[in-house]
Amino acid sequence: MIDGHIHIHRQPYSLELISNMVSIALEKEIDELYILDHTHKFKELNFLYASVKGSYSKEFFNRKLETQVSIFDYISFIKEVKKQSWPIKLNFGLEVCYFNEHQKEFEDYISSLPFKFDFLIGSIHFVDGMCIDLCKEIFLENDVDTIYKHYFLEMERMIKTKFYDVIAHPDCIKLFNFYPSFSLIPYYESLAKTLKEYQQRTENNSGLVRYGYPEAGLNKELLEIFKKYDVKFHRSSDAHVYTDIGRVFDLLEENL
Repeated sequence: MIDGHIHIHRQPYSLELISNMVSIALEKEIDELYILDHTHKFKELNFLYASVKGSYSKEFFNRKLETQVSIFDYISFIKEVKKQSWPIKLNFGLEVCYFNEHQKEFEDYISSLPFKFDFLIGSIHFVDGMCIDLCKEIFLENDVDTIYKHYFLEMERMIKTKFYDVIAHPDCIKLFNFYPSFSLIPYYESLAKTLKEYQQRTENNSGLVRYGYPEAGLNKELLEIFKKYDVKFHRSSDAHVYTDIGRVFDLLEENL
């Protein structure tokens, strides 16, 4: 069993942290971890966020600037970890905030690195420059229908790049329980068909539980549509502290 999405986040780059992650995984009978960090953690990737707009989103990104590190610190840490022997498989990658207008620049930058990550996860956190899982005010102050339409448009654009190994939490837009005036079923169907056509895998991600969302994992209608089209998805905790690895996996389905 895998946990496909585990953040280092504010935890230190240390072998002790990895040892703690492995211990929790073994307790939960997980034999493979996908460990990552957000692209906004690395100063070399600030170009991705050049189109961020709105006071809430700009304040969020400015806070991130205060704790940024170099991506080469992360790469050095990965190399150190891989020199050790571990009882489970460890993979290291990035969770990439997808911006269509910066995708080519990002691809060029990643290709230029003298290092290859084990995996890249693509995610839609920003729509029209606004971070849609940051605060409810973004939905109160903007047209909800437009946000949803553009969210799914960006999701499909990201899938069609075929640049990412996994498409992250495909319905995280639901976090604040704002919904459009129209049915989402056609959007779910289109998303599933696109994932299937481009042979892209996604997640059944329990991360929203951390913010108090009442249900673990994918929206039930979306889950059934993914199964209908045989879209491949795996369990992910989206843990931001190692103790959350494998969180509520007993409530999550997978389709590998």
